[in-house]
Amino acid sequence: MAMIEEAAYYRAEKRNFAPGFEAEDWAEAEREIDEKIATQ
Repeated sequence: MAMIEEAAYYRAEKRNFAPGFEAEDWAEAEREIDEKIATQ
């Protein structure tokens, strides 16, 4: 879960932490981490 949290944080940072995209950031981060784990 910490990996997803970190990835979501960096996604938010790229948008200068504009509000309203938290769930989207989390879902995209989750997908990204799941893909990385699946390909290892």
